[in-house]
Amino acid sequence: MDTWNDLCVNDKKIVGVNMGDSIPQIDVPRLIEFYKQGMFDFDKTEKFYSFEQINEANADSRSGKTIKPVLIIDKDYVPGN
Repeated sequence: MDTWNDLCVNDKKIVGVNMGDSIPQIDVPRLIEFYKQGMFDFDKTEKFYSFEQINEANADSRSGKTIKPVLIIDKDYVPGN
């Protein structure tokens, strides 16, 4: 894959965001409605993997199985605490 060529020849662009680009008061209710309609698979948005599962996390991200894989390096860390 030649990223430079893909961007230039296919007229693509990269857009960066800082801390997201949403208005929670508008977007959260919209996401809830999308979820109710089966249009937003919330369970795919984030999944935690141990560091030993790094290859699985990468594969799941590439396949779309998981949108945001999170690697847990500290074995004593508990998500949500």
